[in-house]
Amino acid sequence: MTGNRKGISAQAQERLEQFLSTHDITEAHHGDCLGADTEFHVAVASHEISIVIHPPTNPSMRAWNKGPQTTIGPAKDYLVRNRAIVRASDVLIAFPGTMHEVLRSGTWSTIRNARKLKKIVYIIYPDGTVER
Repeated sequence: MTGNRKGISAQAQERLEQFLSTHDITEAHHGDCLGADTEFHVAVASHEISIVIHPPTNPSMRAWNKGPQTTIGPAKDYLVRNRAIVRASDVLIAFPGTMHEVLRSGTWSTIRNARKLKKIVYIIYPDGTVER
């Protein structure tokens, strides 16, 4: 999962819940930042899905999420960590803060990386629109 620090909109949260309810997810990965990562963590944990956290080396935006089915990996720089999340996943769920691609955005950079590696990518936009 990748997302913005502002969090997941109400419309995108509804789509996330639909996704979690209709897909057989055994493990979820996120970057442990405030905002979308934390909201994703709470949603996934409520479905009793195992979570792997890829924390950032810079603790200023870190959320310090935890839980009974949570594993925490080593801290890495943001872009290195984002690439590790993509490599560890079959599917990337993305929650960008904009309705269009932005060049200098960690979320959009992660989406581009996943596409380059031919991963399945679901982009859930702030208005709830889903693109695959």
